[in-house]
Amino acid sequence: MAITAQSPYQFFTETDGTALESGKIYVGTAGLDAESNQISVYWDSDLTVAAAQPIRTIAGVPDRSGTPSDFFVSGDYSITVNDVNDVFVYSKSSLNENDPAIQPQKTFDTLADLLLDTTITTSNTSAGDIIEAQGWRYNVVTSNAHFTNANGVGFQHVDGAYVTVIMGQSNAEGANSGGPNPASSLVKAWDAVTGAWGSSDYTQAPWTHSNPNGNGANNNIALARAHRIADSLGRLSLVIYSAYGGTSIDAWVGAGTSSYAWVDIEAKIAAAFATPELAGKTTVDEVIWVQGEADYEDTFGTHLDNLILLRNQYRNSVWCNWETPIYMLEPSNQHERYQAGDAIAYMCGNVDNYCIFVPTNGLRTSYDPQGDGSVIVPGGDYTHWLGPSLFEAGYHRIANVAISKSAPAVLYGRGTGGATPADAHVVSAFNSLTSWNSRTGGIGLKETFTGDGVTNTFEMDYRGTNISEVTLDGVVQVDPTDYSKVANSLVFVVTPPLAATVIVTYAASVNAPPSTDSISWGYACYADGNFTQAFGAKCRTDNFSNYGMLVGNTLETKNGAKFFFGVGWLNNIHASYGVVFGTGNEVYDEGQLALGFYAEYAAVEADPVLFQVGIGTSTSARNNALTVRKSGEIEAKHLPVYATNADAVTGGLAVGTIFQTPGGALRIVV
Repeated sequence: MAITAQSPYQFFTETDGTALESGKIYVGTAGLDAESNQISVYWDSDLTVAAAQPIRTIAGVPDRSGTPSDFFVSGDYSITVNDVNDVFVYSKSSLNENDPAIQPQKTFDTLADLLLDTTITTSNTSAGDIIEAQGWRYNVVTSNAHFTNANGVGFQHVDGAYVTVIMGQSNAEGANSGGPNPASSLVKAWDAVTGAWGSSDYTQAPWTHSNPNGNGANNNIALARAHRIADSLGRLSLVIYSAYGGTSIDAWVGAGTSSYAWVDIEAKIAAAFATPELAGKTTVDEVIWVQGEADYEDTFGTHLDNLILLRNQYRNSVWCNWETPIYMLEPSNQHERYQAGDAIAYMCGNVDNYCIFVPTNGLRTSYDPQGDGSVIVPGGDYTHWLGPSLFEAGYHRIANVAISKSAPAVLYGRGTGGATPADAHVVSAFNSLTSWNSRTGGIGLKETFTGDGVTNTFEMDYRGTNISEVTLDGVVQVDPTDYSKVANSLVFVVTPPLAATVIVTYAASVNAPPSTDSISWGYACYADGNFTQAFGAKCRTDNFSNYGMLVGNTLETKNGAKFFFGVGWLNNIHASYGVVFGTGNEVYDEGQLALGFYAEYAAVEADPVLFQVGIGTSTSARNNALTVRKSGEIEAKHLPVYATNADAVTGGLAVGTIFQTPGGALRIVV
């Protein structure tokens, strides 16, 4: 046993950090102003030599008649420090047993020394006395002791017991034995069967019970974590356990706080907190959540929503607050192919940073006994960690993690988790996709127009985005005083002069068309219809145009046209089941196929056009080589005219070519 050693003298400073000379120290009742609520202060740790207040300082340390000295109090206290002129320096309203003014009655090198000690007895110590062992401080208590020494004197850590709650499915339960199983008088687990605190030995109760009250004598993550807390903090470390193997997260959140698994853990926590070991304590210190394998069919969004429900149930319960760490373990390696693990990582990194993600890569299973994939045992269990890995997860992994920020995987390999360069096939986790130059907002997204002195209307390439700013030759324009946005055009009140520069800056937030299962790819493409694809430049499907594809430059669907396909330049599809190839074509009749250049019919026809081959040269010079109508009528207005077959051959027509005679009869060159 070591002899009590005084701490170095307390050092007090001026507000500028220099040593406080002739300062005045007042010590008072905890929580109250020290100067007006003074308590007894002593020059010795036995509290026999009273110190008058205020205590003065010399060169920054307490002055006992010209000699530096520490001072001592019997319990919690407040402190106020003034300088020589009674100018306030600082104060603290409540300090406790860990503060240097309260010195331990005895000090031991290790906790084991205290447990074996025979010098401290009930006759030479009193409740509230402070004993230090291995740097940890303990109060002597006459009831609710966390442990006792050889003489039966009871002790409690000054910070009380540490409580870990573990919940989840089979890996929270612990499905395998083996690995470290250290004995510790500072570690206990709640036995819901007996209603008392049970053993730290996983071969003893409560671990020998079946789930949700035990795991059939297997190792356990929370048990290992409790050993780490006891070894690191010297506190009584208590585990409250509830696990249901092979169970979906719905067992905890499906019916809210009435869900059967949630009801079970709440009942256990309530019973445990009614025991003497937790007298005065109201909240747990941490939660461990180990679940996800049973929800392998969940989408990322579904599982994230359920995790948020779970988090809210935790945070709104009387036994957990908004700063309580919730350690969420990643599912086993073989479950990386599923999105539940990504949802857990995202929850911890982006939704609630007091939910802390614990990676499990390298933890071993009977399928992957090395934990690195180097040895695979066909038919082995790839879900449940082996006993040594359960201990590693609790004792080492949780202690070594930190708050992080993460993003979910968006590309997967076929059955292998997140995609890597080695994957021959990639599966996306998303349904719609927009290229950067087709986004509908974001810093740097601008359009520039040049005035011609005549035009006051400028059609904007980008759709579905808000305007942040419009400038004319560098001067900010005001809506609607200077301009207004009409549909997809910018309309100026006064026509911009020749060579003027108009710059449109769009909203800073990156966005995309709000469509489902659609792709907008290229420059200013906008697939607003569901199940549509727009590739190239300025290809756009409207909000009600579903199921189709546009490829090229400046193609659009309008009026809710569905089931369409278009390739080319400057084509519009106004009706469902329309197909267009070429340039300058307008499809207005349902089921129409338009080919070529500037096809003749660019409006709804009384006898709908089903097929037209354009030979026009512009929107004002539309023409068709051939037209087929729904009635069966066929138009061929530009057939060559020859009187005879010989004339047609002489005129250069090839064999098989159709021509008409001056009387209107159709002939084929032979």
